[in-house]
Amino acid sequence: MVITVKYQGTKPADTLQPVYGAAVKLWAHNSSDDFVKAEGTSDGAGQFTHTYKLEAILDVMATLDTDTVVGTTLQGQGVVRLIPGKTVYKTVFLN
Repeated sequence: MVITVKYQGTKPADTLQPVYGAAVKLWAHNSSDDFVKAEGTSDGAGQFTHTYKLEAILDVMATLDTDTVVGTTLQGQGVVRLIPGKTVYKTVFLN
């Protein structure tokens, strides 16, 4: 699975550019099993990759602190369905 994190919003300055350093968390909504949880940070291409062996439907949340003084945090979320034997791509937009 490849999760790509990008900026999005309503202002003209929004770029839809990949986001480096966003915290990405994945989990199964109705499960407490650790094998369906993952977390990490997006790379220079805005991507976080993780491999699962089983089919699953996971919630995805990405966050980025943009101002540590004021505490501004951008956030985006979505859902990804994993298919065994295939690489699944999902884009999450921060606003």
